[in-house]
Formats: sequence, C-alpha cells, structure tokens
Amino acid sequence: MTIRNAEVGDLDAIADLAQDQRLRQQAWAPTFWALAPNAREVHPLFLRVTLGSGRSISLVASVAGSVAGFVIASPLSLDVDTDPTWVVDDVGVAAPNHWDRVGRALLAAVAGRAHRLGATRIVVPCAVADRMRRDALVAAGLDLNCWYRHRRLDVASALLLDEPDDEPGLPLPHLHGLSALAMTGAPVAVPGGQALLSPPIAPSPVYRPGGTTGLADPVVAGDTTELARLVAAVETQSRDRGDVALLVVAGPGEEPLDALLDRRGYDRPVEWWVLRPRS
Repeated sequence: MTIRNAEVGDLDAIADLAQDQRLRQQAWAPTFWALAPNAREVHPLFLRVTLGSGRSISLVASVAGSVAGFVIASPLSLDVDTDPTWVVDDVGVAAPNHWDRVGRALLAAVAGRAHRLGATRIVVPCAVADRMRRDALVAAGLDLNCWYRHRRLDVASALLLDEPDDEPGLPLPHLHGLSALAMTGAPVAVPGGQALLSPPIAPSPVYRPGGTTGLADPVVAGDTTELARLVAAVETQSRDRGDVALLVVAGPGEEPLDALLDRRGYDRPVEWWVLRPRS
C-alpha cells in the first residue's frame, strides 16, 4: 500500500468511493443523508477545487495501482488558537473491511501532515451505524468527543413524558465539523437555560434536505424542565426562520439532554472523534 498526494487523475476514483459511502449512509439515516440525484456527477467539481485550493490535505491510498481509500482534511477555524484543530472533511475506503488497515493508515498519514502544519488535534466524523469504521477509530486511539442529534422540523415531535428532575450537567467543549459556525450562533434563552443557534446552514450540493438546517451548540439549562423549554424554544426559532431541520450537539456527560432528544424524536446519525497527533 502506498499513500500519496491525491492528483486530478484520482478524482473519478475518489468520487466513486465517496458515492458508495454516501449510499450506505443514506440507508442508515435517510433523513440526515438524503442524496441529491446528481451527487456523483457534481462531486468531482468540488474535489477539483479542493485539490487546487492549497488549503487542504488530500491523500489517497493506492493498492496494486488502484485507489483503495482517500482522506481530505482542512483547518477548522476557531476563535481560540491555543489548540489548532483540523477536521477530516471526508474519508472513505473501497470496502468496509478495509477500515482497519487502509483507513487507519490514511488517518495516521493525514494526522502526521496536519501536525507538521501546526495541528494539535484532528476531528474525524463517523456514522453511528458504521461499526467497522468506529472500531478502526477506537483501535487508532481516537476519543469520542460529541455527536449530532437530528430531526426534521416539519415532523411533529413526540410527547414529552415526566422525567426525574436530574441535573443536566455542563457540556464539555464540543469539537465537530461545524464548531466554527456554532461559535457565531445567536443566543436563545429561557428562564434557567441558554443555547446558541447557528446561522442557517445551506445544504451541500450532494445532499437534498429541501432547505436550510440550524445547529444548536451548546444547549445548557439548570434542570430537565428548563432544558425541555429551551429545546422547544430553539426548535421554534429555527422553524420560524425557515429551517427544515435542526441539529443539536451533545456529548459525554449530557445524558439528560440525550434522553430529552430521544423523546422528541431526534435520531443520532453521526459521531465526532478526536485524535491528538504525536510528535
């Protein structure tokens, strides 16, 4: 196996691997990963821009002359620069059983490149249903940081049941592909709770959610009653401005928020894992 910089001649092979992965993800979470009909056709156009930007790291793994995997990563622009972060924008392998060998090799290679450019951590997404990819991330020493909870806002929420008045707890800093956008969010407040709601997020050209999506991060309240009011307020504000879906970011230690989102009909399509490259 050889890992090298991606070239223009690799674009079709990368697009094919990415499309195969998107089809699997759509089967796992069809409302979150709803594919655009022309996703395979438009993707190479954006890959070409990525390769020519000079801002990203784009690598392929070649086995017997064929592309067996790829990874694309770029800096995650945050207001705090004490811990420079890169995010893996896309990573894929030719077959699910290649994650342990090819996938881990690609992650190690991109982490090494990013570390030489100053990165102290790499943020990597993983579909919750992708067990082979998740196992490879665990084996590679990554830590689970947070996950997206998602629901369509044009679907009625589940009825809330009475729950114990537990302490919701404070979230750890969430690291994910939209962290920089989350930091620009506008506050949504109720008595005893506050959240940040991002500006409307336009869909990627390869997906078709039918409109914009809001992202709430963080969502913090003093008790579960206040937390329920806060989530409802975030949903209302996001829906009223025209969003068709909402993402709420949760992480370890936020079990009351997770349980509330379960009752309101949110799914959990994707997790975000963190790798700290070593010198």
